[in-house]
Amino acid sequence: MNQADVSKLMSQLRIAVKPRRNLKNPDGPEGRLLKLRKTVTALVKHERIELYYNRADEARGYAELLISNAIRYGDR
Repeated sequence: MNQADVSKLMSQLRIAVKPRRNLKNPDGPEGRLLKLRKTVTALVKHERIELYYNRADEARGYAELLISNAIRYGDR
């Protein structure tokens, strides 16, 4: 299956990731992003993780964005 066939399977929606939840972190915004980065990394690494809804909901947007960019641009 080449790249053109795969693009037909995926939605063509542009994903704008907005913070949906107010995830509090004692380290401020940097700590929040660090925690989200670790969450998305763990999701990609382990393919499935268990989280509370607030963190999972926000991490989902970043994971979908990462996957759509990987499909769109490949290994560039």
